[in-house]
Amino acid sequence: MLLSRKDVAEIQGWLRQAGKIALQSQSSLKMTFKADHTPVTDAELRIENMIIENIHQKFPTHQVLTEEQGVAGGKDDYLWVLDPVDGTKSFLRGLPTWGVSLGLLHQARPVAGFFYIPALKEMFWGSELGAFMNNSPLPRRVVYEESLSFLAVSANAHLRFEIDFPRLQAFGSTAVHLSYLARGIAAGVLTRRINLWDIAGFLPIFEQIGIACQYLSGASIDLAALLDGQKTPEPVLAARPDILVDLRKRIHPRK
Repeated sequence: MLLSRKDVAEIQGWLRQAGKIALQSQSSLKMTFKADHTPVTDAELRIENMIIENIHQKFPTHQVLTEEQGVAGGKDDYLWVLDPVDGTKSFLRGLPTWGVSLGLLHQARPVAGFFYIPALKEMFWGSELGAFMNNSPLPRRVVYEESLSFLAVSANAHLRFEIDFPRLQAFGSTAVHLSYLARGIAAGVLTRRINLWDIAGFLPIFEQIGIACQYLSGASIDLAALLDGQKTPEPVLAARPDILVDLRKRIHPRK
């Protein structure tokens, strides 16, 4: 299924509406903690319900996977993967580095992806139509200057890895990190063990602009094994293929 430009515009509208809900709620958030001690807000639940309802109305046979509700909906081979707020801690602190992520897979293959950063009004999306930021094409080739670029990592990466790279930066959101990689600002992204909803919005974008997304060991990511909401068996490393091997040599898990 190829989304039309009209479909893309409509889906972008869902994410912009989600951004408005989040921004308007930011000063009066109600927060609870999940079983894994990570926070979730009432705004995220409102956004999740709104987008799920829109998907079911427009694509009634499609399934939806979310962190809070698991897999719901039809029994089609199309699966939407939603993270209503990627970067919840940044969102709670009033920082701009969080966003709404939505990806579409067909038989575990990325088809289309969207990521919206409401505080910055930055919309990333990709499909067979191409890959874009605010409707400007994302770069297919980037020449990195190591003294200026950085490796995007989680905040506690220094506790888990020895990394030989001049600059490490953490922004509190896997998807925001991936957006900097897509723009050619970051040289790569190193994640923790993550869920499918952390990367689903960017996988179709990366396919269009030639960015590789692998396990740190170099193994390919089996997306079918993640469709039930399980975490990846190991950290993920994303970069353009010409520097991915070099980056991998610079990252060593602590024992």
